Amino acid sequence: MDTQPSPRLADLAFAAPAASHESVYVVGFTPEGSIPLIETPSDGRTVVCLPGVRLPGAGGDPEDAIGAMRAALAAETGCDAAEWVIMSRYGIPTGHRGMATILMAPSLRRVGAPGNVPALRHRVHEVPVTDTSRWLAERKQAGVDVDPKVWVGLLLAERHFPRWARARLCAAIDRMRRDHA
Repeated sequence: MDTQPSPRLADLAFAAPAASHESVYVVGFTPEGSIPLIETPSDGRTVVCLPGVRLPGAGGDPEDAIGAMRAALAAETGCDAAEWVIMSRYGIPTGHRGMATILMAPSLRRVGAPGNVPALRHRVHEVPVTDTSRWLAERKQAGVDVDPKVWVGLLLAERHFPRWARARLCAAIDRMRRDHA
């Protein structure tokens, strides 16, 4: 699948040369209306997190950053994104001098069956959008940590998805009007 992500996205990993790294996380939506979340072991505990990738903070080719994000999304979830929406970018206040970006992938598509995803240390859960809060609360009650970026990403997606959908709908209506004029 040949996609052309936003030029702003291509520059994200290289916009802050003082940063030691760039972490990019994705809130994606499957055609069935689910959000892929990752459950992975971390420091002796289990954590639910967003799919993501860590990039070098300076140098390199922007296309490599896009390729790394797409490869990580495919490897972690078996999905690819045709479009990326930048929802937030912020400095990481942990003393590690890095940046984090949270993206929305409003229309994920499968690049292979879930069984074809290489065996990693994590489990992928495709959680229906309408059940996400309940599912996360149940996981937390079961002793699983939930990365705060999951909650931030879901909140941002709740705000950005209607804007994205409206922009696509308006563009489609404009195309129809031009085609029939």
